[in-house]
Amino acid sequence: MAAILQIPVVNTLPNRTIISREEIRDNHPVAIAYDLYIRSTIRKNWAPSISELLNANEQQLSDYAMFLAPLICFGKPDCRIMLRGEKFPGRFDPDSSSGRSYSEFLKAETNIDPATIFQDIFGSIATRQILLAETRSPFKNQLSVTMYRGIFPIWNSNNDQLWAAFICAPKYAELPASD
Repeated sequence: MAAILQIPVVNTLPNRTIISREEIRDNHPVAIAYDLYIRSTIRKNWAPSISELLNANEQQLSDYAMFLAPLICFGKPDCRIMLRGEKFPGRFDPDSSSGRSYSEFLKAETNIDPATIFQDIFGSIATRQILLAETRSPFKNQLSVTMYRGIFPIWNSNNDQLWAAFICAPKYAELPASD
C-alpha cells in the first residue's frame, strides 16, 4: 500500500500551524478532500487528476477549492488561478476569477506576503506531498476566522503538469454526509 506523507515543514510561517488529518472533523471540506485524495492515490500510486477529485465527490467540495497552476513570473514564484469555488475565502472580489495571478489576488485582499503561501504551495508540488494547516484567515474582512487549509499536488492531464488543489474553509464549515 502506498503511503502519503505530509510535508515535514518547520512551523516558521506566521499564523500557521501544521496539523494532521486526525485533528480535523470528518465532515470538514479539508478532511473530505484528504480522504478522497488518499483513496485515489492508493489506487493509482500517483497524484489524482483534477477531474478525479471533483468527480469523486458529490458533496460540493469544489465550492471550497481553488486550483492553481504554478509559474515563474519575473524570476519569482507565482500561480495562476485556474478554478475557484464559490465558498473559497476571499471570493468577495469580482476580479478573483480564473486566469488571475494568485500573488495579485493576495496583495489586493490580504495582509500577508505572497511568498509565505508560495512556500507551502511550491513545497507541496515539489515534494508531491499533502500539507495540512490550521491558520487565521489572511483576508482583511475575515481576520478573526480560524481556517483549515489543505494543499494537494494534483495532476492536470490536459498539459501533463502538477498543479495545486488548495482547499480552504473556516474551522466550523462542514459538508453533509454522503449516502
